[in-house]
Amino acid sequence: MFKLRGWDYKKFSTARPPVVGKYTLDLVYARIAPGVLKQLLEREPKDEKGRRKHHLHRWFADDIGHPALAKHIFAVETLMRANTSWEKFYRSMQRALPKQNANLELNLTDTEGEPL
Repeated sequence: MFKLRGWDYKKFSTARPPVVGKYTLDLVYARIAPGVLKQLLEREPKDEKGRRKHHLHRWFADDIGHPALAKHIFAVETLMRANTSWEKFYRSMQRALPKQNANLELNLTDTEGEPL
């Protein structure tokens, strides 16, 4: 994610831009299966400081949820490696792993591949 967004990655720092959490919700939890994100957010609400007590993945079952999450993350990482910019990656995500219950994006281009 840092490479595609052009951000500096500090190996020994745990500080991340706040938008990383929003991207994680969008790219991972909103796309893994219908209704998963909604249920996770209901089970793990934010406290008065706006933080969650536990990571969302802790609510997944060991036998089904964790293997499905691992496969999904592998697919997301593969698409990240295959693209050279955040915009191209996000379009690939929309095509390959669309958000559940969302409208698909139409690719409108002319014969030379230029956007209409």
